[in-house]
Amino acid sequence: MYTAEIRKKPWQRISMLVLSFILAIGTLPMSLAQAEATNETPVGPGGVGSPSLWLRPERVNGVASGEKVSIWEDQGSKINNATQSTEANQPTYWDDKNHNINFNPVLEYNGTSSFMNLDVSKLPQGKSPRSIITVSRTNKTGGLNYIISWGVQTTNAYTGMGMLQVDARGGLTTFNSDSNQTLYTPDKFMGTTFPTELFVTWTGGDTGTNIARLYSKMEQVQELGGWGKDNAKAWNTGNSDGALVGKLIPATAANSGYWQGTIEEIIVFDHALTDAERQKVSTYLAIKYGYTLDQTTANSYVDSNMATIWDAQENEVYTHRITSIGRDDQSGLMQKQAKAQEEDSILTIALGNSIEDTNSANENKITENSSFFTFGDNGEKNTDFVTPITNDKEKLLMMKRIYKIQKSNWTETQITLQLDKKGGSTELPRYLVISDDAKFDAPKSFYLIENGQVSINTSNFGLNSYFTIAEVAAPLTAPDITLIDDELKWEAVEHADKYEVTIELEDGTKRTEEVTGTALNLSQLVPSLEVGTYTVTVTAKTNNPAYSDSKASNSKSYVVIDKAKLKAKIDEINGKIETGELDEEEYTPASWTALEEARNEANRVLNEPTATQAQVDKALQDLTDARTGLIPTTSVPVVDKSALQAKVTEITGESLEESAYTPASWTALEEARNEANRVLNEPTATQAQVDKALLDLTDARTGLTKVIGNDISTLQTLVPSVGSLSPAFDPAKDTYTISVPNSVYQFQLTPTALDPLAKIEIAVGDGEWNEVSSGTVSENLPLQVGGNKIVVRVTDSLGNVTAYKINVTRASSDNGNNGGGNNGGGGNTGGNGGSTPAPTPAPVPTPTPAPVKDNLETTRDGSHQPFATSKPSDNKETLVQVDPAKLNVAMSQGTGQQFAIHSPNDGDMKVDGLTLETLKQLVDQGSKLNISNPLAIYPVPGGKMDVNGVSRQLGNAALNDIDVHVDIARSSDALIDSAETRAASQGYELLVTPVDLDLTFTKDGQTVRSGQLNGYAPKYIALPEGIDPNRITTGVIINPDGSIFHVPTVVTKISSRYYALINDLRSSGSYSVIWNPQDFEDARSHWGKTDVNNIAARLDLQGNGDNTFSPNRQVTRSEFAEIVVLGLGLMRQDAPQNLFPDVNDSAWFRSAVALANEFGIVRGYDNGNFNGNQEITREQGFAMVARAYRLIEPEASISPDQVNAELKRYSDAANVSNWAKEDVAQLIAARIIQGNGPEVLSPKTTMTRAEVTALIARMLKVTNLIDQ
Repeated sequence: MYTAEIRKKPWQRISMLVLSFILAIGTLPMSLAQAEATNETPVGPGGVGSPSLWLRPERVNGVASGEKVSIWEDQGSKINNATQSTEANQPTYWDDKNHNINFNPVLEYNGTSSFMNLDVSKLPQGKSPRSIITVSRTNKTGGLNYIISWGVQTTNAYTGMGMLQVDARGGLTTFNSDSNQTLYTPDKFMGTTFPTELFVTWTGGDTGTNIARLYSKMEQVQELGGWGKDNAKAWNTGNSDGALVGKLIPATAANSGYWQGTIEEIIVFDHALTDAERQKVSTYLAIKYGYTLDQTTANSYVDSNMATIWDAQENEVYTHRITSIGRDDQSGLMQKQAKAQEEDSILTIALGNSIEDTNSANENKITENSSFFTFGDNGEKNTDFVTPITNDKEKLLMMKRIYKIQKSNWTETQITLQLDKKGGSTELPRYLVISDDAKFDAPKSFYLIENGQVSINTSNFGLNSYFTIAEVAAPLTAPDITLIDDELKWEAVEHADKYEVTIELEDGTKRTEEVTGTALNLSQLVPSLEVGTYTVTVTAKTNNPAYSDSKASNSKSYVVIDKAKLKAKIDEINGKIETGELDEEEYTPASWTALEEARNEANRVLNEPTATQAQVDKALQDLTDARTGLIPTTSVPVVDKSALQAKVTEITGESLEESAYTPASWTALEEARNEANRVLNEPTATQAQVDKALLDLTDARTGLTKVIGNDISTLQTLVPSVGSLSPAFDPAKDTYTISVPNSVYQFQLTPTALDPLAKIEIAVGDGEWNEVSSGTVSENLPLQVGGNKIVVRVTDSLGNVTAYKINVTRASSDNGNNGGGNNGGGGNTGGNGGSTPAPTPAPVPTPTPAPVKDNLETTRDGSHQPFATSKPSDNKETLVQVDPAKLNVAMSQGTGQQFAIHSPNDGDMKVDGLTLETLKQLVDQGSKLNISNPLAIYPVPGGKMDVNGVSRQLGNAALNDIDVHVDIARSSDALIDSAETRAASQGYELLVTPVDLDLTFTKDGQTVRSGQLNGYAPKYIALPEGIDPNRITTGVIINPDGSIFHVPTVVTKISSRYYALINDLRSSGSYSVIWNPQDFEDARSHWGKTDVNNIAARLDLQGNGDNTFSPNRQVTRSEFAEIVVLGLGLMRQDAPQNLFPDVNDSAWFRSAVALANEFGIVRGYDNGNFNGNQEITREQGFAMVARAYRLIEPEASISPDQVNAELKRYSDAANVSNWAKEDVAQLIAARIIQGNGPEVLSPKTTMTRAEVTALIARMLKVTNLIDQ
């Protein structure tokens, strides 16, 4: 550390400098350490040697930015360090972008207490000559504020020196009010925005001979007629009051002249500097602190060797806002970044490829000493873009402000220029323009400015190049086009001279037409447009140099339809009919009717002006097929009626008695039998008619309902929503009782009549009768505390009446059962609800140990852990009873455990002893429970259930009071028969006997199910031993009527057994596995063949009914909704209410649209409609698939940067609508989406059936819901 009190010899000073430098390398920030290494041992400011005092802001003894400074090291010849030991009085060192001056550090003085001490004996005394230079920035324009002061403060002598600010003046005082002895500038000289240089020289000596001058930036600035007279001075500096920085002497004077602002540099010489020395010092300071030397008279910039850096005469026009980076070792200058510290400065320059916050943070190097790169501008204040100029592609407007470059001993390197942004404006693309001609008539170079910056090698500038900034001329307003029929129109655009119409075919082929007006008939183009769908846009073009062409207009779709082939086919067939070549009598009625229907449809499409090409093509294909399909009456195909004949014979042989069955069911049988006989006797009956007659006859026989005597006014079943009837319901008994808790205010009855035509009515007490349909739930029946009489009256189709009386006793409130609630019910095929499901990969169940006889196997993490027992029932069921205490002990042994209950016994399995609280505890500790037998593995979906919702269904019962039951069972014979009949009629094969998986919850005799889960949950259906796993199509959910819906399925192997791993949103259901291969004829050579056949095999989409699929046909919104809902396994029979007024309840897509809307996959329009027949574009389809994907993977997200990165891969990404960009990018990132050809998305073209199928298949594979 240097000290002001100890004077050292020159060799000692050098040693201390070296030691200080070494210490600095280890303690200072790297950027400062590097700066010290580069600028080692400077001679003096501007290369002027032996300053008495040289305080530079870099010399603060390793203090970090924002910290207090106790020692400000002097780099002058006398080692006069400025010190302050009292922390409260210390200034603050700053080296950051918020405080620095021209990227260089500063010392900040607070104006109330901060100052530093100097050794007054090392400063000029008496009448000795001197030069005093300061660079500072004040924060106020009032008062007397001292930068440096020394000597003696007295008002009647001239014994002090004080460089200061006096209100808005600056200069030097000797501490008295004698205007003959001061050197002040005129008023309003000092400002608060930019740094000020004050430069005093005095030759010293007696009054009559000395000369005192006050300069700033090389110009004499003293107020000659006032406080800065140009006369000899009687200065005689003393020393008794000491020397201070940032305050008036003495140090003990309170509140006296404190500096408020920053002090950048203080320099004192013990002689009056010459003009050349002044020029070198001021050049050094101007480059370092970013101000421009005064050019009232030409003042060039020079380095320490007097070599010219900036020639003021040669560059006399470009002497404004002079900015320079460079290196001068004798001055200790390494300026790597710069911005002119003046009004209207807009350009920053930095060494390297980026602008750093500070000069020290820029790690690049200027390799040569005395090397400078400098520019100044022509003084033009207006930085608007007004002067036309062009590059190869665009029309530009240049600034009027022009800059000129001068290089001095410069080694070419990379620099970055940064242009300030105009506040609040939406900036157009800008360029750096370089020319060797001030008028920019000579060849020019253009460099795009991106994010306000451009990095460029200085070799692109000549020794005296000119440059400016140009902006792309403002584009014209894009036209707003309309397309009515073939007429394309738009409003005239101001400044437009012509318009360019771009017509782009689906495959990317483009055609342009130049138009001088504002309309174009697309049907009259020469040559005419080919058949196809085109996207049409219009661009406004201009010859005005102040404007550039507009962006493309809004787009319109234009379809060119080719009906020539359809018309030719119609004319061909009509001609053959007219000439008798085609004669109705020669063909079967069915095939001729098909031809007539195809002809009528073809004529309709031919005359329909809005028909699409797809409709035309289909009409042509259908007509061609109908013509080809004409069947001559002499060659009727063989039809197999043997099965139908066998069924008729079988029923006839039963000798059924009409009186034994209900009239309605007997009538249905008779009608079916009559139709069967008609088909048997019809020689032209088709195989389809025979098959339908067989199915109808089978259903009618199965549906025969027996009567009890002649009176069939009885119920088959009567089911209460709460509690149970006592005694159990018997159609022959008419009186029952039920007891319910006080919490039950109402309940419902579900009566099912023996006679399908019977009328059922229910009354409470003496109230009015309310009719209820057979097999449906009644309205809520209110209950009073105590006894309630409810009567169910059944009137059969013959007028017979039976009344059933139910006496319901509701407990009083003192039974302690609080809360309301009603029966939430549940179905074996899933429930309702709109919660967003999210499948999480379920852990593969731990394979259970090999069976040991009939003993139940219970395991924890694969090891034996007894917590349940079993026993067989009379009907060969395995009844499992969980021991809650033992299970709790097992659960307490850790978290994330895998529990399993496995019965090796054939037959059904029932598990009791669990409570809802137990399931919640398993979920809370991250554990799983799998229940299995040879039929299936059922992972209990505790984490996917609405536990509180179950409790609410049971009157808000406590979780530990709710019993849990899990059943794995072979489905009922009736359901199996229905499923097998459906399979036979629909053409798929049922590979597994249907299995019921049932999860129920019970409290006080009331049983409910959890309904729809809040995420995809797994079930494992065992496949038959020895089955080929490749012969599995998919798992299915079986509805009560035997119909099926697809559920996402993969085949997996556990131990040595294959299972169908099914993921869906149901906690209960009847499941099976099918084989349903598909091979559409028109997809065999299509790119989408694999996905089309795969998804169709899973029953997620349908063909055309003739083993064709039409993969290239456009898909509608309603078709899309059905494919997605079926593909995700969301379809169910109890679909929610339809919300769209344009979707009829009888529409084939009603359920699919309602479910897709429930899960947020499809949405309606602002007018409330769904527009189901509207074809969707690719980007609309992408958005819907993205919503489906987030339904499966709700945690999936994508950042704005990722959106841009993913879309950037496709050349037409700009055509994607803003609302769809995030969806499209997410599908690209998930590898679900693929472009339409190489790197093209084609977002505005319509989507085909094959494309939708491929998207759905990839989504299900990516999310592991189906086999890869």
